[in-house]
Amino acid sequence: MSHNDICPCSEQCPLQRAMEKIGSIIRNHRIAQGLTQEELSAKVFVSKQAVSKWETGKTLPDIEMVRKLCDILDINKDKIKSTAYKSRSRLQATV
Repeated sequence: MSHNDICPCSEQCPLQRAMEKIGSIIRNHRIAQGLTQEELSAKVFVSKQAVSKWETGKTLPDIEMVRKLCDILDINKDKIKSTAYKSRSRLQATV
């Protein structure tokens, strides 16, 4: 799911910043686990390009994939949830 699929704004909004932050969390944990994008993609059965898009904030993994990523990369699920909820609150405040 891309930012433009969710939000029609043309400027960087709270949602886009949250997508980038979630991507950064995924990237940092992947690197900490010593995995390449290709190795992570094989573990979760997606393309290397999908992992790259998540890490750069171009798209988000779906909720089931987030659960898998949290388990594989030892990410605290609350960290991801709080980032998503904060962005939704900020987005609603700007509408």
